[in-house]
Amino acid sequence: MKTTHLFAALLLASPFVPLGAQETVAFSGVSLVDVQAGEVLPDRTVVVRGERIEAVGPSAGVVVPEGARVVDGRGLFLMPGLFDVHVHFADPDTFGPLAVAHGVTFVRDMGGTTERVLSIRARAAAGQLLGPEMAVTGAILDGEQPVWPFSIACRTPEEGRKAVADLVEAGVDQLKVYDGLDAETYRAILEEARRLGRPVVGHVPRSIELEEAFEAGQVSIEHLTGFDVRIGRLAGKEPTPGRSFAHWLDVPDLSAEDLDSLAKRVAASGAYLCPTLVVYERIGRLEDPALLEDPSLAFVPASLREAWKPANDFRFRDWTPQVYELVRKALGEQMALVGRLHAAGGRIVAGTDLSNPYLVAGASLHEELRLLAASGLRPVDALRSATTTAAALCGVADRLGTVEAGKTASM
Repeated sequence: MKTTHLFAALLLASPFVPLGAQETVAFSGVSLVDVQAGEVLPDRTVVVRGERIEAVGPSAGVVVPEGARVVDGRGLFLMPGLFDVHVHFADPDTFGPLAVAHGVTFVRDMGGTTERVLSIRARAAAGQLLGPEMAVTGAILDGEQPVWPFSIACRTPEEGRKAVADLVEAGVDQLKVYDGLDAETYRAILEEARRLGRPVVGHVPRSIELEEAFEAGQVSIEHLTGFDVRIGRLAGKEPTPGRSFAHWLDVPDLSAEDLDSLAKRVAASGAYLCPTLVVYERIGRLEDPALLEDPSLAFVPASLREAWKPANDFRFRDWTPQVYELVRKALGEQMALVGRLHAAGGRIVAGTDLSNPYLVAGASLHEELRLLAASGLRPVDALRSATTTAAALCGVADRLGTVEAGKTASM
């Protein structure tokens, strides 16, 4: 089966079948998307009892329990629920149903007021909120002058360790580090998190090099942070203060040997890479009127659309056409590097940075998968970035990410 057919399965609308607490449902004659094997398996029957998958196999060999509700799956596809591993679930009443409608059944919230995101996670788990299952980081761990108001300022190693302990006690799943941490405090956070058994994810702080983050044990790198500095150094340039899209334009000046060596080092680290290409694609087009013609924006509250206007966002209000053009050019180089990282064995996961301008829950995850495929990932590998690989990053691969007997019926 060609992988293009596998990717096409993602794009098909599918019925939502709510299940009773112990109801048994059989999806009969469906084409099953096996993301592990990279195949679409025809004429399969999947039996679900309550929240668990009870049986999966060729329809001729699966016994449908007496009294089960049978869903005729002929002509339809069934696949694992998708993950969006970088969101900010600012509007759960809007984002939750939209995510589910687009097949997104698990999200990783990457920063918000700790009490609030824990409450949203609990409401979703209890069925009080229509939306995906969640993993959360809570407050972001930043330096002396945090970028976001829901961050914790960690000015010393002692403050960093205390912030980690407090967040772990509160019940977060992972810990997110940010740009402004100094090197000593960053390392203290990683040490304390390791002691308490929580993975550290997030940005590569400006105070350290990309390789130092790998050596310290940071589990995931978001938005390709740290790569701009590494590229600049490979090009013989001192890093520009702050995050600089300009360094990405140095990529064509680098040798294939340098880029391959970088990709192999990244892959060998075992870190997960969440490029969030779609957020760069969107912010590179904030001046483009066509961006407002996206029909999916009709599902976004007017207040959020208003907040997305560049004039209302401190990050973009002073941008010029030249900056937008720079971001668009940088995106092309980022996509090329993502393809190279994947080819070297890097672990790519799909995330959108939802809540940023003109990202629509669920729909933008589909766009991220298209961008990953355009970056050089095979369609099946793009799907894995939002299923099996993402499930491993979130620590739930034992029960999510594939359609198999014994796993949760999240599909």
